[in-house]
Amino acid sequence: MTRLNKMMFFSALIAVLFGSFSLAAAQTLASTPVPIDEANLAVISADNIGQLKSLGSLSMNTFYGFSPDSKTLFYTDSDGKLYAWDFTAGKISATIPTTHSDKYLSADTKTLIVINGSIIETWDTASAQMTKTVPIDLPAQHYGLTFSTLGKFVAFVDTNIYPNPPYTMYDTATGKALFTFPTSRDIDGASTFTPDDKAVLVSGLRGDMQFMDTTSGQILWTFHSDNVNGGQILFSPDGHVLAIRGPFGATDLVDTTNGKVLATIPGDTTGQHYSNGAVFSPDSQTFWLLNDSGAETAYDLTGKAGATIQADSGTPATFNFNADGSLVALLINQSLLEFADVASAKIVGKVTLDSDPNVPVYSTRFSPDGKLLMVIAYGSTITLWGIAG
Repeated sequence: MTRLNKMMFFSALIAVLFGSFSLAAAQTLASTPVPIDEANLAVISADNIGQLKSLGSLSMNTFYGFSPDSKTLFYTDSDGKLYAWDFTAGKISATIPTTHSDKYLSADTKTLIVINGSIIETWDTASAQMTKTVPIDLPAQHYGLTFSTLGKFVAFVDTNIYPNPPYTMYDTATGKALFTFPTSRDIDGASTFTPDDKAVLVSGLRGDMQFMDTTSGQILWTFHSDNVNGGQILFSPDGHVLAIRGPFGATDLVDTTNGKVLATIPGDTTGQHYSNGAVFSPDSQTFWLLNDSGAETAYDLTGKAGATIQADSGTPATFNFNADGSLVALLINQSLLEFADVASAKIVGKVTLDSDPNVPVYSTRFSPDGKLLMVIAYGSTITLWGIAG
């Protein structure tokens, strides 16, 4: 992506004085970042949201994740290498030199798995050393290479074979194929794994799906949904419920133990807000969906509507929970974030981002301990926000 233009020193100084760094100043900030005493930051909440300040920015290409203790952030830059950024030291603590695009960072961020041609590489992120390699019989041309949630498996479709290219599941620890089956116009090999890696939903454009055991390839149940074409598929954090959202917002909630529909939620019937706000709460008990009016509504797993959060300044582009589900960040537009207290469903604060209109802000993310809020601009910058304790 095109890099952001550097800002003048005066612009950066104004941003510091007013507690808000421009995303366009990211290159300047990234070259001389200030260490963040993460241990002394307060947990961001509805009670202190007015004290939220920008803590600085990092230049990046792709965000990969926070460490579970929230002390390190992992990302790639334009060179394709994976970097570990230590907040306390205010510098890069490790660089994984591999530049291959097919990467998986483990949930504990201790291990990086890389597909390098016909080799699976395993890297230790702390030492930045490659610890293991195993061969994998991966064709030069493949489609839909997908790592499982925990990185135990990788799946792909061999597009060298036509008209029914085979879908193959591999064990990333051994590189061995676990099972293969031919795809079709109905099942094209798109994969969505459960949070525990025990099963995978393999689907196609016509709405036919197969829910399979990841080790044996046994089909546990099949399902057809008219909502899947052009839609979204996501599992609840506990893996017990599958949400299949259609292009006009209608959503089927499906019990993953048997493939039965628990509820169908109408959602946004206009199709105007399709890409916005479909998410499970962290406790998996509610599913939040944007409705026709641009408000986010919570539904229980029977489809009964509950609380509704209405942003003050427009329709949210994204809707992201903190770790305990008590607070949500709503990205309204290029320059505005609103925050809502989930218990009261009330807007409790706003933050002006002062972002570069040429570089879209597309996401926010809370750190696991809830002390940092990350604002991500497409392909260029991470800006970190927090509250001094």
